Amino acid sequence: MGSDKDLLNKKSLRLGEVYRSVPTKEIITTARIKGVTENELKGVKKNVFTFTNMMIPENMRTYIGTDYTPTGTVPASVDPDKVTQSKQRWYGEYYFPSEIHVVPKGFDVIRYARDHYGIDYKEGFWLKNGYVIVNFDIETINNDKRYLSYINKENSLHGYCNMWNMEGYQYSKTDYKGNVFDFIDGDYVLYSTDGSAAKDYISAGTH
Repeated sequence: MGSDKDLLNKKSLRLGEVYRSVPTKEIITTARIKGVTENELKGVKKNVFTFTNMMIPENMRTYIGTDYTPTGTVPASVDPDKVTQSKQRWYGEYYFPSEIHVVPKGFDVIRYARDHYGIDYKEGFWLKNGYVIVNFDIETINNDKRYLSYINKENSLHGYCNMWNMEGYQYSKTDYKGNVFDFIDGDYVLYSTDGSAAKDYISAGTH
């Protein structure tokens, strides 16, 4: 992860994938405002992430602002579509490979493999009986520049908004064994180094 190979191994997404379950109303509204057909909107496929970086493009965005009705809170002169565009939903996904192998940070696995004629995953440097923490530093990009930050680290030191904190983020949790885990802003998933998605499935025949 983070290697040149990882940066080239880009994962692509499109809004119309069935399991993404984007509500039909969102598709219809967004397609109308963007001036494209529903199939065109759902069919655009772009690179979204590698295992160390995610950049959600505009084709994974829908407009979900409530339909304009004269309530007194929105001036009649305001374009109803502007109201709809004012609230958006962005779709994305992230996953680890079904089987991962973890080493101490900075350990050069490739060099080790070259010096020792390969690896068989029985070497002593592999880290086990622990977790990989997935941390998301959520930012928006405007004209190729960082524009908004969910953590808002520098400004939050002066009393400004940190969205993780505002939404009730839990900085400490205790598991069923009594182990206490302390977290920092953005820590989102604990992935067991001894687990594997492949272990969750089995194949069998009927006869």
